[in-house]
Formats: sequence, structure tokens, C-alpha cells
Amino acid sequence: MKKKKLASMVLAGVIITSAIPAFAATTGINNSNVNQQAKLQQYTVKANKLHVDISGLSLKEAKAKLVTTVKAKRAAKAKRLGIDISGLSKVEAKAKIKAAFETKWAAKAKKLGIDISGLSKNEAKAKIKAAIQEKKAAKLK
Repeated sequence: MKKKKLASMVLAGVIITSAIPAFAATTGINNSNVNQQAKLQQYTVKANKLHVDISGLSLKEAKAKLVTTVKAKRAAKAKRLGIDISGLSKVEAKAKIKAAFETKWAAKAKKLGIDISGLSKNEAKAKIKAAIQEKKAAKLK
């Protein structure tokens, strides 16, 4: 009687241990596939924002294309501002571009005779645009 119970326990243990790796293997494949699809979805959203077509590309190719596009846009923005960001890290380049924009806005505000110190980026833009509109309206009168 005890041998039958022991044999059934061993048999149950073998069945359970063989089922777990099989389940884990299929679950891992599904999770990997889901992760790839999620990343591709993220890349697609970013590509749409950048107006880039990544359809038909693998994940690595899509990522490379997005990185190249972002770097090119950052370089173009720096060129428009007349600054050189070659050899700088992403964070340093962003900081240099931001400082150049702030300098440009401050010069524009000074020329218009308004004070934008202490304002956020959007508030400063709005105040500068309003001052430009007022100046145009004054010229028309």
C-alpha cells in the first residue's frame, strides 16, 4: 500500500516537473514576442512624431533610423542657432541648444522692450509674440 502511494507521488512529481519547463518555455517565447511588439509600437509612435517611415524594418533597424533622425534634427537646430555641438553628449548638446534659445529670446525681448526674466519657456514665447503683434498693430495705425 505504501509502495503504491510512493509510486503515485513520484509519478505526480515527474509529471509536474516536466510540465513546468514546457510551460515556462512557451511563456518566455510569448513574453519575448510581446516585448518586441511593445517596443515596435513605441518606435512607431516616435517615428510618427518625427515624420519617419519605419514600416518593414526590424527593431534594430528602426531604432537606428530613429536615433539617426533625432541626431540630424538636433544638429540642424544647432546649425540654425549658429552653434557647434559636434563631439558633445546628448545632454550637453541639449543644454547648449537650450542656452542658445534662451539667449536668442532674451535678445528679442530686449529689442522689444519687454522683460521675460523669471518666465517659463511658453510664457516667454507668448509674451514675445504678444509684443510683436502690438508692434505690428502700432505700425498699421
